[in-house]
Amino acid sequence: MEPKAKKARLTSTRPTVARYFECVSCLGRGSFGIVMEAWAKLERSACAIKFIFPDKEDDEELKKILRECEITENLKPHENVVRIIKVSRDEYSIKDLNRVMPNKISPSDKGYLGLKERWTILGVSLDEGYLGLKERCRNKLKGSKTILGVSIQMELCGEDLRKWLNNEILAPSINLLLVQILVIKDMVAGLAHLHKNSILHRDFKPENVMFAKSNFTLPVKIGDFGLCRNLRLAESQNSTLTSRMGTVDYMAPESYGRDYSFPADLYSLGLVIWEVCQLLKSNEKKRLFDRLVNDKEEHLVVDHLEIQGVQQLILDLTKRGAGDRIQSIDEVSGIVEAWTFKINLVARNGEELEEFLKSPVPGLVITLIEGMYSGKFETRGENVTIIGKGEQTIIKGEFYIYGTGNKISNLKFQQGEVYKAGLCCLKVYGNKNKFHDISLSDGSSGIVVTGHHNQFEGINISHMNDGMIISGSYNEIDRVILETILSRCISLEYNNSCNNTICNVTGNNITSGICSSGQGNSFKNISFTKGNGYGGYGVLLFHDAKFNKVENFTCTGFTEEGSALNISSNSCTALHGKCDSIKIASNDVVLEDVDGGEIIEIDNNCTGVELRRCEAKLLRRIVRRIPKYILQSQNLVE
Repeated sequence: MEPKAKKARLTSTRPTVARYFECVSCLGRGSFGIVMEAWAKLERSACAIKFIFPDKEDDEELKKILRECEITENLKPHENVVRIIKVSRDEYSIKDLNRVMPNKISPSDKGYLGLKERWTILGVSLDEGYLGLKERCRNKLKGSKTILGVSIQMELCGEDLRKWLNNEILAPSINLLLVQILVIKDMVAGLAHLHKNSILHRDFKPENVMFAKSNFTLPVKIGDFGLCRNLRLAESQNSTLTSRMGTVDYMAPESYGRDYSFPADLYSLGLVIWEVCQLLKSNEKKRLFDRLVNDKEEHLVVDHLEIQGVQQLILDLTKRGAGDRIQSIDEVSGIVEAWTFKINLVARNGEELEEFLKSPVPGLVITLIEGMYSGKFETRGENVTIIGKGEQTIIKGEFYIYGTGNKISNLKFQQGEVYKAGLCCLKVYGNKNKFHDISLSDGSSGIVVTGHHNQFEGINISHMNDGMIISGSYNEIDRVILETILSRCISLEYNNSCNNTICNVTGNNITSGICSSGQGNSFKNISFTKGNGYGGYGVLLFHDAKFNKVENFTCTGFTEEGSALNISSNSCTALHGKCDSIKIASNDVVLEDVDGGEIIEIDNNCTGVELRRCEAKLLRRIVRRIPKYILQSQNLVE
């Protein structure tokens, strides 16, 4: 015997929940109540809250109204489903009613449920609908001190999909294709989450698909669960549900009878996908839906040039017979996830670039025309290509790369004096990304790399505190020019900066060249020339930098003894180099074909040091008096 579905946990509050919210504007009105944009006083955050006042308070009426609560309050959060925060059942007095529905209230510009447009179509203005509901509630209070109300606190979303469709039909945006793809994927993912939890939506349509935030900010989320039903999987094919539920235009033919199951939601999904791909006009969609489904005019569904296979998907979802359709949302998910795209977008300013990077799809190519791009940019996408068009394509702001397999080329990063307070031009957190022909100047740090297996080629960095800071492993760096670096040109930090390969690096007018703390790093064809000022090193291998190798190197202008090449880690090798001075303070170090300039200094306590075909004006071993407590800790004295 199947266990019964859990009942909604209705939180009873005294005083009523209305006292904890300040209603700001009206987002929409339904059959039994309103949806308000509100300020939650306890959480100190904005939210949407639905207040429901049933016409009848008998058990059957209340059961229908609480269906949404019962289903959604226990549903696990998902990024493509509107989140329910809290459900409460209260007795509302006239004072509470005035808090919920103040006399002066404005319609929200967020279009959370898209009801403003629908009220106009139905011939009911926003004010008439709002005030009419309030008057009915007041009349009920004449015979009683309180009336029953249920509140559902939800996350606050942006506009609905209907408003986006209307806007795109009038004036398609430059990123239309990208948004179309992401909206379809988000809708499929959200509906899959509901179906996997045995939940039928039963009223899937553009008005019930909301953008995450205002200004059509992705992702989109499925909401308005007032007609949902929870089906046990064993009954999913033959469940008997109330007929004629949902919005007529999007209702599956079988929903007029008594057999209603998951394929009916898929039917509605297919029609919405068709609207998104083909931008069907609102006044034509009903006729087109009828011709497609009832007259089988499949030629009406035009194949999308960029979204290959979507035409067949729409046809397979909108068959008149439920048994002829795709039966499972999992099958739809498999089709959508297999889509591959080559989308080419052109950004003309920072705002457009930020918008393109919000929700990138694999294969996206963004070309930046010549000009200044100001903002804070980040991408979490995979296999996204960003190309600067022209020599003066300039990024002014931080750029974060979190994704994998991205390619970025032909860009200049110019931060300016205001950015010399700790901000970085380019931060790479992801793996296996490629960067070439990149220039960076006037900032605190040029490039910070915490990811692994990234490739950098043709990098120019100037007028920075630090050039490149690397704490990842297996990164490849080739052809780097550094000018006027106040601190470190390339720093490999912490023990996890291992097995990086750095080749063909030139640094002029610098303070320090390479500082390495990680193991197994390789440096080849390295040339550093020190600028004015005290301190700094040409190449410095710290205590933990074991198995580092430096080959074909020159370090000029590092006049302090031991500052040109300083090896403080065991098992390191330096080959074919020339520098002003060398200091070795570790074991098992090999120097071969190295000109040490003024001096090669070796700590007397070091062992296994080999000098092969090396020269210097002075070779010196330094005898250091080791403190007795260190000898005792190593059991070298009684």
